Amino acid sequence: MTATYSYPVPLGIAYILLAGCVIRALFVYMHLPASVGVMLSGFIFRHFFQSDLFFARDELQALAFFLVLLIAGLEIRFSHLKGHIFVMAVLPAACEILGIAAYAILVMHYTKVQGLVLGTVLVAMGDGLVIPKMQEFGQRFPKHELPRLVFTWAPLEASFALTTFGVLTGFASPAHTDPAPAGTILFANAFRLLATAGMGAVLGGVGAFCIKHRTKIGMFNGSTTEGLLMLLATALIGFALGKGDSGHELVPMGFASGSMFQPELLVIITGTVFASVCDTDSLHNLEHALGQVWVLGQIVLFSMLGSKTAPDFLPQLGRLLPVMVTGLVMRFIGVALGILMTLHSRKRPLWAALPDTIFCFLCTLPRATIQGALGGVPKKQHFFYTGYSNDGLVTDYIFTAAQLYVLCYSVIGMILLNTFGPRLLQYTESAERTEQTDKALPSEDLEVQNKLLEQRSSREILPAPGLYEVGLESPASDSWGGEGMHSFEASAHHAPRVEKLPGWTATPTADMSEQRPRPHEIGVLGLLPKRMEVTVPQNHDANEPLRITDWDIRLDLSPKKSRRPGDRETISFGPEADFLVRVPASPKERHYDFLLGGKHVSKIRIKVPANCSRLKLYPDALMVDISAAAPGKCVVFKHPVASHPAAPYWLRVIVPDKMPETRILPVRLPSVQYRSMPAHSLSCGPSELWDEVCMEFEEILESIWRLWRWLWGGC
Repeated sequence: MTATYSYPVPLGIAYILLAGCVIRALFVYMHLPASVGVMLSGFIFRHFFQSDLFFARDELQALAFFLVLLIAGLEIRFSHLKGHIFVMAVLPAACEILGIAAYAILVMHYTKVQGLVLGTVLVAMGDGLVIPKMQEFGQRFPKHELPRLVFTWAPLEASFALTTFGVLTGFASPAHTDPAPAGTILFANAFRLLATAGMGAVLGGVGAFCIKHRTKIGMFNGSTTEGLLMLLATALIGFALGKGDSGHELVPMGFASGSMFQPELLVIITGTVFASVCDTDSLHNLEHALGQVWVLGQIVLFSMLGSKTAPDFLPQLGRLLPVMVTGLVMRFIGVALGILMTLHSRKRPLWAALPDTIFCFLCTLPRATIQGALGGVPKKQHFFYTGYSNDGLVTDYIFTAAQLYVLCYSVIGMILLNTFGPRLLQYTESAERTEQTDKALPSEDLEVQNKLLEQRSSREILPAPGLYEVGLESPASDSWGGEGMHSFEASAHHAPRVEKLPGWTATPTADMSEQRPRPHEIGVLGLLPKRMEVTVPQNHDANEPLRITDWDIRLDLSPKKSRRPGDRETISFGPEADFLVRVPASPKERHYDFLLGGKHVSKIRIKVPANCSRLKLYPDALMVDISAAAPGKCVVFKHPVASHPAAPYWLRVIVPDKMPETRILPVRLPSVQYRSMPAHSLSCGPSELWDEVCMEFEEILESIWRLWRWLWGGC
């Protein structure tokens, strides 16, 4: 039972913002979905709800959901609305509706209309939860097509569910509504869709025109804030035109019950048309400003959803489990059919069908918004009032089922999507890149690399500081990554990421061959990287180079006024670091995998020691004496360690134009430290997925243990 109290409204708002922010940060720290944490803060708030906010929470949730719809509309272009988008927006949802309806009719003895209403209320994915998550995934995986597919599919599926519910409302015989012929109901809903599309086009076009030409009126200064306010006002007008309870619509249909416009679809179309007409710079500025507003909107939306989550319904979960299982099975079948039907149009290979299906299925699990909006409508409007004997039992069951869907699916669905969604995207993107690289690589290069991999020593000959193990995994961009932009769902401070350092471009890579060098190529020494301690001679002049002899060669170090006779100086001869790895500190040793983009797709597995959060990666390299060579000349050398995998081969590098002062050049060895991998090693196999499941389960246990210790220490 939700308790309400009459304390000042600002205190209630302060709680929503502060508690939502704090609990969200705690969930991010424990590697749990941040949205679930904010929903938890809303659930706690329901026990001491401020009375005015309690009565306004439906409107607050609707306004926050309005921002979701507007952001989705601004991101969608008409060019994105291809056939496969509509297949994915309709087919999986239709399969789930029919599956739930069939179970309700055959097992629960509902009528066809009652079963379809039950399925329609429960079917739609929570676009308020999924769309922000797809924005985050789109930033982390900018070239992957699945986040964009689901981002576009989610609002269309919500519109499909709302339209279907509107059609069924006419057949559900709500109280105080005169029955209408089936033809009138279908025509009214078709007319509603056309009217919504037309009004959305008008509002979006007029809004874009006004914002674009507002500076011609002297009272406007053309700032982004002005444009944002005008955009919000235009979209809110569209949102309001479709509002109103039955019999109190702002713009009634007239010849049939209900509003002339569908508010959610009207906002999406308004945003889409606006984005198509508005100039690129203004649109980018408005999207950035709207993103800042959305940070507040997410806290309000998830808090209100959490406040409506009531565990009182949990004892009735057993009655709903068969419906849940039936719906999930049919949803998975529908997603699989949709993925297989659209493989060609999406230009995806057949091997990607299974991981794509699992990812899209996970995206459909989080549910809250539509279930919360539609769950109470049949009970409130007394559906099945005429000609039905079990109207009260059915409407009560639909309301209870919607509440349990919100309670279970919003939490469990977000945890599963947050945990396994990025893994699946990483597997498919890595495999696709490796497949493309294998096609592009000449056969002789592959043969040489395979020989190297076969001869690879079990021990590291050149241990470099911070580099613990070579291995493989995930792409997040064209280069190394996983960093992305800071968003509500992912904290850039805690997310594993890799920063590119100067050594990646400054250290040249040697070519490898079994053939002896040509006469015009200069043979040089290959030297192991090392550190040396040098004592400055007593008679050394600080204005003269410091000359030392090592490796059987003479090195001249540039003069430094800070050098004094008798000082000891440590000089490091080795390559610069390629990357800086930042990972969350863990009490246990962990492995992190990153994909390296470039000419040859490679991946690196970093074994991070316990309680370590920063590592520098150094390449497997040799120091080459190029004192006798000129820029642009080819020099050849061999590895000085006979047991090294590269030792049997001749290594060749072109002397760069910018030569090091010491004329000792660090040269990266090919296909040893950063090596190409076959496609099957990047595919989504059962063993890899099981390893991920175990790893994530360990992380959850560790997070629970840390939280318990923190609470126990606080007490």
